[in-house]
Amino acid sequence: RGDFISHFCLKTKDIVADIAILKRRGVEFRDEKPRASDFTRKWIAYTKTGTIGDLAFELLQPYPEPPK
Repeated sequence: RGDFISHFCLKTKDIVADIAILKRRGVEFRDEKPRASDFTRKWIAYTKTGTIGDLAFELLQPYPEPPK
């Protein structure tokens, strides 16, 4: 995709609660619910591009804790 940052990642202990908080603050998500990433062994959810400038960000919650 070129030589630039496309998104950044924020680690969380409660991905579902953090998605809800951010949505109430007007942040739009590509992933309405967290999804499992078997490649990284984490729960992930991405915001829509343009959330902050031209960037998206990713919320990440490590396994084995399932999202609530």
